Amino acid sequence: MQKSQLDQQLQESVTLWFHRACRHYTVRLADNLQRRAQNLPIAQAKSLLDQHQRINQHHRRALTLFAEHIQYQLDQGRPYQDGTHPQLDRLAKNLRSRGELDDLCRAISPMSVFAGFKELSDALEIHADHYDQAVTLFNILVLGELDKLYGQLIEEAPRAVVGNETQQWIRHIESQLVNDQLSAEKRALAERRLGQLRGASGNCVTLTRQQLIALADSMFATTAPLPELSTGMNAKLARLKLQLRDTAIREQRLFTNALHPARRLCRQLVATLAQWDRGTTTARRALEVGVEKFTAALEQRPSISTKELLRVADQLEFACRHFNDAVDDQRTEKRAVASQNKRLDQLRDSIHQLIERKTAGHALPKSVKEMLLGPWSSVMLYHWLRHGRDSDAAKRCLHFVDDIIWYITPHSDWRDLRRAKGMASQIEHDMLEGMARINMPANLANNIIGDLHQCRLAALTARGNVSSQSAPAS
Repeated sequence: MQKSQLDQQLQESVTLWFHRACRHYTVRLADNLQRRAQNLPIAQAKSLLDQHQRINQHHRRALTLFAEHIQYQLDQGRPYQDGTHPQLDRLAKNLRSRGELDDLCRAISPMSVFAGFKELSDALEIHADHYDQAVTLFNILVLGELDKLYGQLIEEAPRAVVGNETQQWIRHIESQLVNDQLSAEKRALAERRLGQLRGASGNCVTLTRQQLIALADSMFATTAPLPELSTGMNAKLARLKLQLRDTAIREQRLFTNALHPARRLCRQLVATLAQWDRGTTTARRALEVGVEKFTAALEQRPSISTKELLRVADQLEFACRHFNDAVDDQRTEKRAVASQNKRLDQLRDSIHQLIERKTAGHALPKSVKEMLLGPWSSVMLYHWLRHGRDSDAAKRCLHFVDDIIWYITPHSDWRDLRRAKGMASQIEHDMLEGMARINMPANLANNIIGDLHQCRLAALTARGNVSSQSAPAS
């Protein structure tokens, strides 16, 4: 019994670790591509942005395929060969000392893990131009972090101890659990260790009814208050607490083991509910359905089979992971939007500075100044992002500011007046084309043009009548 429990525990830890590692990898890879694209003209950045979009579209399927690869390696049951990795050698030795198989060590060896990169890259549709970057980042964020996974598994599979030493450890941990000040995390670790030691020694400690109820209630203990849950979720949790108490009383010997499915899932559920206010409506609903089904399965015990109970438990675990993934997606999206907005603000500030330099020393009407710093700065930003800051389109936009200033400035020389008059049609064309780039309605663009013509007429009125001496002979 202990062997199957330990094997299940280690496999769950492996699956969860790779899920988090690969998810972190896909997020970082997408962010790196986006950051590189921000510093390039749109023509050069198109490939990077397309790859970024494909990663965001297919990352869930990629994580699923990689998880299936790891599970396939775990199911192969091939014995581990010493000398592959120092920490894996140590883990395999510990497993053998407990009478366990060491095939898990081979399944998570660096070569076995790297073999799954093909599944990951194919699902993400990594282009050949970005393949080297994807492989390098995978080596850093996944293969380079395997030592942490191996160390975690070594801690979860301690060396077998026997005799009086086991009994001493049991008494020591039991005395620790009496302490009410023990945090939920430390209490869970101590309970798991106690379950392992009791299984190793064959000792089965009898707990009173109140102790079992307290043990069941401790599964919902949190170091911080949970956010306000929905009425439906509160009702389902109340039912689940009652069923967990009944399960603890009915299955005392199994329930005292920290690896009991109900206990493990309740701890995971509580950790997920801590992010309830950040989850999407769909993720919340899926979590409520998972809790409902799991509670109903517990209510049917012992008539329901263990296989069916584990199946329902897997559904709840998947709902918890899906909820956490949705929260992570929202957090990542918010960071990306904030980063993009910050960059746009910086570019817009640079554009405003250029326009301010152009208009310095000119007494422009307020409406014209607002138009240049508002809609026209957006047109310039569009061309900066699409064609680059030094592109011909961006330079024409900046030169258009000079044309506007010249157009509405009073002139006394007849040549300047003729030039300003000839600019009217070109200014109308450039203005309408620019406003169309930022999707401004045509009527609003025409209003801006009309306002410019009014400013031109005002400039002519302010200049007064041109002297006859400065006019050309007819």
